[in-house]
Amino acid sequence: MFKPSNYDSTRRYPIIEEIYPGPPSINVQKTFVAGARTSRTPSWA
Repeated sequence: MFKPSNYDSTRRYPIIEEIYPGPPSINVQKTFVAGARTSRTPSWA
């Protein structure tokens, strides 16, 4: 974690979390959207 140069340990700061799984992996989101896929055809077909 990198702290800003004007970091104040008495303050609370938000954290932006983005996990990079690497080139051979798929980035999996933390959310789920119902009905996002409307086609019954597999995406790889």
